[in-house]
Amino acid sequence: MMTSDSDNKERQTAARIGNLRKAIDAIDDRLLVLINDRLKLAARIGAIKQVAGNPVKDRAREKHVIDRLQAANGGPIDNDLLSRVFVDIIRASCHLQNTIRLKNKEIQPETESERNGQPHA
Repeated sequence: MMTSDSDNKERQTAARIGNLRKAIDAIDDRLLVLINDRLKLAARIGAIKQVAGNPVKDRAREKHVIDRLQAANGGPIDNDLLSRVFVDIIRASCHLQNTIRLKNKEIQPETESERNGQPHA
């Protein structure tokens, strides 16, 4: 049975799209690793902030991140969408830091003297 040119074109189109989607999947896998690596670093920063008594939110840092990325952006993503993507990533970092703080608060002593091994007065 002979196939029509239409069938061949459909198969070629499906194969080309399939190959491009495989490439996107590979990039998505790398992005997932990078986002998780970023969150691990943010968790470490959160622990340092907690010990220092600093708040989780650092609006100046968040603005710096967005501004730096927008300045480096060569497209095709526009700066508004780029900003929204990274605001979500930053929110995830803050959420993780807050979650870790809550867990640490549950298991750490309440007072400085208790942290230093002295009994509560």
